[in-house]
Amino acid sequence: MSLFFGLFLYTSGNQNIIKTFTVGSTFNALSDLYLNSVLVHEVGTGYVVINIHNRAGSLVASKSTYVVGYSGGALKSVIIPLGFSIPKDSGYIMDASGSTVFGMYMVSPSSYPYIIPNIIKLTGNTLSTKEVYYFYNWNVSTHQSCPSKRVAVKADIEGIKADYFSRPNCNSKSVSFDDISTYGVGKFSSRKWDFGDGTSDTSVSPFHVYPAATLYQAKLIINSKSGCKDSVIYPLSFYPAPKPNFSFTDECIKNANTFVDSTKGLSSRLWRLGDGATDTSKYQSHIYSKPGVYNVSLLGTITNGCSDSTTKSAKVFGYPSAKFTSTILSGGSYKFTPDVSGYSVYKWNFGDGIGKSNLQNPTYKFPTSGSYTVKLFVDSAGNGCTDSDSTTIVVTSIHSESNNFNFSIYPNPFSESTNIHYSLTQKKHIKIYITDVLGRTICTLADANQNAGEYNIDVLRFENVGHLNMNQGGVYFVHFNVGDECIVTRIVMVK
Repeated sequence: MSLFFGLFLYTSGNQNIIKTFTVGSTFNALSDLYLNSVLVHEVGTGYVVINIHNRAGSLVASKSTYVVGYSGGALKSVIIPLGFSIPKDSGYIMDASGSTVFGMYMVSPSSYPYIIPNIIKLTGNTLSTKEVYYFYNWNVSTHQSCPSKRVAVKADIEGIKADYFSRPNCNSKSVSFDDISTYGVGKFSSRKWDFGDGTSDTSVSPFHVYPAATLYQAKLIINSKSGCKDSVIYPLSFYPAPKPNFSFTDECIKNANTFVDSTKGLSSRLWRLGDGATDTSKYQSHIYSKPGVYNVSLLGTITNGCSDSTTKSAKVFGYPSAKFTSTILSGGSYKFTPDVSGYSVYKWNFGDGIGKSNLQNPTYKFPTSGSYTVKLFVDSAGNGCTDSDSTTIVVTSIHSESNNFNFSIYPNPFSESTNIHYSLTQKKHIKIYITDVLGRTICTLADANQNAGEYNIDVLRFENVGHLNMNQGGVYFVHFNVGDECIVTRIVMVK
């Protein structure tokens, strides 16, 4: 450690030029010192001899230096390099001799001693006056105090101070170290890392892997060229990386997908939304420009700098198309075909207040001639992205014949009973049920796979007759679902 020991003594302009052959200062060395240099004001050119005598009058050190002095009467600051080793003792005298004239600053009032504890103490001068100092800016190194503080005099302390920065790697047992100690220019000598697990290193920025992720005390020891030593020790902790997580919604195009960060303890976050967009908020609402699957990632960071990310796939659905065509079949039935197949939901309304179907490609026989608005509602994947379309069908004639199915109802109108007769040309699943004019199901007469053949159902004598609730006269509708074919016919009950 080096002490720039400066006695800057200012007055109201008084300057005392001492024209004497030998001038000096008295001091005590409070520890073993290494006196690097002193600073004097010189007004002449020639040799100057700096001597140090101990209290017994013995010469301890001496240095002769040639100096170049003033020009035109101006004082000139001159650093006198010494390199004196001075043992701890009191009563030293440092003086200068030669033919040149020294300029000293004078202060009033001032008093001795001037001291830096445990290092050096100025006690007086050879002229026995308290105001005059014959040397200033004493550059002193000591092995025993690194550094000391400024006391009583203005002193610039160039010391060494150990310090380091560590970065434990998250979710691992490795740590990166950096030596950020203060050495002073040209003062570094050596360093040693003690990692606290029985291992060491001497490099500036070591990388160390510990045997276990537990608590350690890592120490850095540094040395300067002048023999000063300092050290610092810090505890090391290992941190787990965060585990980011978030919820989100899949949406139809033009609707906003929402993303909600559910991670606890994050100090910051970064969303990458898969289309180039980013955000840092906890809750994110984003509208994508086209359908597709987007890989959305959330990078989360906690206060110790550890971070991690998670990625999930968000879906943006396009809207389906409900366009369809119709084809008239023999017997007056119509077959309906959507332009796009494979949707999860098809809902047909045949516009007669009666006929409906959830089949993709239904066939329907209208009960009477007339004009009907047929509507189709589709849902592409059960995700709420829907479409609907409609077209008008003009039915001019009604026939009961079908390629696979024929039926008749007699009598119709009826009062006590009526009989439904039907025939199948091949095995089919058949469902027969009756609804009222509001579309409410009154009863189901058949719902099973039936072989080819002739079948009769007596409506009022059917075993579920108690549930028919047809004791009031009115119009009812009989529905025949035969495979993919839907046929509806009207019956009238009179009382």
